Amino acid sequence: IIVFADGSEFKDHWIPRNTEERIPVVSNNISYHSNRTKSLQNDYSFERLRNDVVLFSLYTFQLNQTQLEEIADSLQACYSVQNMIIDLRNNPGGDEQVLAELLSYFISKQPVQLDSYQKVNNNGTYHSFKYATNYPEDAVLFPGFETINGRDGYYSKNHWLNRIEPNPTINYAGNLYILTGEETVSAATYFPAFLVRNHRAVTVGRETPTGYHYMTANKFVDIRLPNSGIQVRIPLVKEVFDETVNNRVPAGRGLLPDYEIPLSYEEYYISEEDIILSETLDLISEGKYLGKNPFRSQLSIILSPWVISLVVLAILTGIILSRKIVRKG
Repeated sequence: IIVFADGSEFKDHWIPRNTEERIPVVSNNISYHSNRTKSLQNDYSFERLRNDVVLFSLYTFQLNQTQLEEIADSLQACYSVQNMIIDLRNNPGGDEQVLAELLSYFISKQPVQLDSYQKVNNNGTYHSFKYATNYPEDAVLFPGFETINGRDGYYSKNHWLNRIEPNPTINYAGNLYILTGEETVSAATYFPAFLVRNHRAVTVGRETPTGYHYMTANKFVDIRLPNSGIQVRIPLVKEVFDETVNNRVPAGRGLLPDYEIPLSYEEYYISEEDIILSETLDLISEGKYLGKNPFRSQLSIILSPWVISLVVLAILTGIILSRKIVRKG
């Protein structure tokens, strides 16, 4: 019997085990769960849904060179298809070099300079490595990281995001609709984030667990606590993607979808239809795609190259005139 603070009581009634009836919580016929099963059995797939829509399901960024070449060939075959849906809902991430390569297939012009960087707490040895199981105690993992005046930690600007260029031979130019969800993490978050930041794609579904602005990843140390023997994994690198904060990418959040479809009882327990995919097809049919670029600030418009030239010219002219006036005086 449980007695609550207000004096009310709850009596638990035990049920004999042999009288239990086991009912499966979910069925694999439900689309939400069958999609997860597919993600465990495949790395990627292409499917033509309509004459104007192809579905590219990408379940990992841990791909080898042969797989990348196969994806490139499949993309070339899709050049004439107006819309592509990229499904990342059950993608746990993977290799950042694979991510960079795939991104190069979808951008046709020089991407926005994000000034992305990596930050660590130490560029020498770590005292905690005394208890590490995957690194020697004297390991130096970040010798190239340097300090920045006025900031704590050590930094590297040599970030893979700053080196992405459009692929000269493989480039899909159609509309991109990217599906995201509660299992779109790590590199799978940065893929749509990069395309959204470059006003190249819209996202449909739900917020990603991995933050938009940064994540802790790249290198991890496995520590076994000396007394309890408990083992923990600790990330060592703060990967900063973008420091821009606005209504589209608010601080402290994952990548928010352009078109949100909240998780529902129907989707999780009942529907054999892929609700998010179906909604995306409706968006395509209705012609809903990119709106106003939320990253194009007034400052970027004002400081266009020709305006900067005029400002510099005006300043120089002012200096010359002021010197002439001083001399006459």
